[in-house]
Amino acid sequence: MLDTVPSGVQLTKVITPLPVKPVDLLFILDGDTLQFSGTVRFWNMTEDPDRIVRLLWDDHLGGTSNITLGAGFTVAEQQAQRYSFPALSLDAIAGITSLRFTVDGKLEDQGGLGFPVQDDVVMSASSCFNGFDTLNEGKLHIAVRTGVSPTRVYLETEERDTIDRPIVVEIDVMPPSQPPPANTSYSMWNLELSANQRFTSFTVGAEINGVKGTRSGPYARFNFAPCADAAGV
Repeated sequence: MLDTVPSGVQLTKVITPLPVKPVDLLFILDGDTLQFSGTVRFWNMTEDPDRIVRLLWDDHLGGTSNITLGAGFTVAEQQAQRYSFPALSLDAIAGITSLRFTVDGKLEDQGGLGFPVQDDVVMSASSCFNGFDTLNEGKLHIAVRTGVSPTRVYLETEERDTIDRPIVVEIDVMPPSQPPPANTSYSMWNLELSANQRFTSFTVGAEINGVKGTRSGPYARFNFAPCADAAGV
């Protein structure tokens, strides 16, 4: 194998994976409960059935909670271990602001920074979809945390252009027509999909204080009930 590159090509520095990285974090609001699941990846870690990994989280009310995670599993042939969170049912008002982990008593929190978590714009369990191979003709309810004032909420889906390049398509979600009732944790923004809006997965984005970005997801059809079975839709 040659260890040279074409002239004019500059190599970047070697990218070292983060030692600890929460991934696949998913929030779904179900009434007054915020369902939360995810995985944490530890880099350069070998399998050890006796290892004890704990998840700790801080909430919007100043509280702290923790659980012990189940057995880890190896990521392909990488020197990495993943630990999945059990599905957590959290008080929606409290929610989550940041995560930390301990591994056999050693704290992993990015030197005191923790791992910030966004639970301000999430999907509601009252959402539903029709269709089998793609998400089409559905009713979506996006929950926006009280106190957060986005100027825009939208779905982010992927399509292919005329030369088969992936492009992100944004589908705007309508804000509520009336202010939310007092003492509610979230207000609902709504979107009714038409038959020609077809996609298999999506993320939820928002523009808050002039800044656009993905706030939650990815979500897929199997995360939600068919419209005929969805309660309250």
